[in-house]
Amino acid sequence: MAVNMNLLPSIFSFFFFVFFFFFLSLASQDEQSNNHNLLILELRDAKLKISRLESVLEERIQDLNAKTLSLKEHPKSLEDMANKSTYLQSALSDLKDHSFLADEKLNAQEEEVHGLWAVSRKSSFDLYVLELKVQDAEDRPEAVT
Repeated sequence: MAVNMNLLPSIFSFFFFVFFFFFLSLASQDEQSNNHNLLILELRDAKLKISRLESVLEERIQDLNAKTLSLKEHPKSLEDMANKSTYLQSALSDLKDHSFLADEKLNAQEEEVHGLWAVSRKSSFDLYVLELKVQDAEDRPEAVT
């Protein structure tokens, strides 16, 4: 098979372009493969970030729920404290009333003691006077005899 020498540069040019486009397509496929691998890596990174963000979101939701529950219980605690305060004020008022009554009873008993002392002194004086009269009466018959 004889090849015409005039055609030889055309044939070489043809094969050169075929090989060039073949290697270019391989390079393009490698580039696409690299792009594909980069996209896969970016997708994995994005999934990890999403997972971390979901975890943070879940923690924040739990914190928020705990604070919400605390806020819902806060009025109940305030109401309980108000009830305790009312109860303690009532107890204090009762103690003051009882204290006032006890003071009144004490004053009345002190007055009664003062009165009894006065009666006792008067009785002692009357007894002394009677004893003097008895002594005087006993001394008189002796004087008469």
